[in-house]
Amino acid sequence: MPPRAAEIDEIIRTLQEREQDHRAWIAELEGAVVEKRPFKLARDPHLCKFGKWYDTYVPDVRALALIWSGFDLPHRTVHALADHVLELAERLFDNDIPLAPGTERRAA
Repeated sequence: MPPRAAEIDEIIRTLQEREQDHRAWIAELEGAVVEKRPFKLARDPHLCKFGKWYDTYVPDVRALALIWSGFDLPHRTVHALADHVLELAERLFDNDIPLAPGTERRAA
């Protein structure tokens, strides 16, 4: 496999892995809210595996650099959701409001 093709394959593989990390991150956020437990994963987008990789990888192809820059805002937005979701959940629980219709509150 030519060097450039190997590099592209590695980028694709890494992006797929980091996508799965973020799917698990969202599932953990949901679990923390529903189960009323602390959310312990990275809220700072620079501290997750993707953020660390994103912050250090510099594409050397202009077309890839343009695509690459498009990841920043959505990635920061996903991580910012944790603060908003956890704040909302705390207000709901403090006011004894169920998370969703039919959702039973668990004892603290």
